[in-house]
Amino acid sequence: MKISGLSLGVILLLLMTASPAAAQDGVQTLKFRFGPIKIAPGQNNIVFEGDDLKPPVDGWIVGFRPNLERRDGSIPPVDVIHLHHAVWLVNGAPTWAAGEEKTELRAPAGYGWRQRTTDRWVLNHMIHNLTPNPDEVYVTYEIDFIPDTAPAATGTQEVRTVWLDTVGAVYPVFDVKRGRGGPDGRFTFPDEARGAVQPLRGAPPVTCIRAACGPTSSSRAMGARRACSAPRRSTSSRPGRCPGTSR
Repeated sequence: MKISGLSLGVILLLLMTASPAAAQDGVQTLKFRFGPIKIAPGQNNIVFEGDDLKPPVDGWIVGFRPNLERRDGSIPPVDVIHLHHAVWLVNGAPTWAAGEEKTELRAPAGYGWRQRTTDRWVLNHMIHNLTPNPDEVYVTYEIDFIPDTAPAATGTQEVRTVWLDTVGAVYPVFDVKRGRGGPDGRFTFPDEARGAVQPLRGAPPVTCIRAACGPTSSSRAMGARRACSAPRRSTSSRPGRCPGTSR
């Protein structure tokens, strides 16, 4: 991912060394609870819902801390109920995301994500219930926010999240099924995928070596967990499993 033209490594360094946003002049900390979300036994659904829980005025978001809570504020253990992923789309663009690790995001001083009251937010969430019992949870997120009227807002530079994935779509998943691909034993997405949408932003094709996936299995790639990496194409892996997959 690149933000404002800086490489991921530089951005991560800046995020780790930046001073706490709440210590900056004029920063407000706002907490939102999205829900309640009713969780069925064994649930594993992917859901898109409109999200109106955001700062009420124009300004800058400089910190974002997601979590998963029950009604009483307790956090369920990840081996009971866990947040597989949550993605906040702003005007159709993925902007913040979290998984089981519930990664906290903090912009360096002087930078922030632009917030306008006219923005349309959508929350894409996938919550796993690993028990036979129904439950109820909230997706929560704390936002460090600088209103336009605060002195700290002056001169703030905008951060724009660039979402990179294999498919280049909101749902970045493709399957490599038995018998697909050419006589060379390789499957190249999207060139050999029927009806596939071309990746966004000129992303190179992704090649999966059939032998790596096993003769009868299907491989799946989502986000950074890709069946095979691009543009470097590996020629060796353990039989029966695609490199980079979670299963």
